[in-house]
Amino acid sequence: MDDALPTNKEFLDELQRTVVFQTEDPEKRYEMVKEIGMGGFARIYLARNIKSGEYFALKYMKAKKKKEL
Repeated sequence: MDDALPTNKEFLDELQRTVVFQTEDPEKRYEMVKEIGMGGFARIYLARNIKSGEYFALKYMKAKKKKEL
């Protein structure tokens, strides 16, 4: 097992491949049950998927313009 940390490029490439950012309004897919936390740039909600009825913790944050690293 390799314990070496990835390079910045490897990390960003993996992040781009695996993380899903939703651009649609989350209220079309989820019912926001209640706010369960907040920080400097995001709010965390207990949310229910309207179609399946499953509950999730949903991190809701406004996207900013992409900056060059």
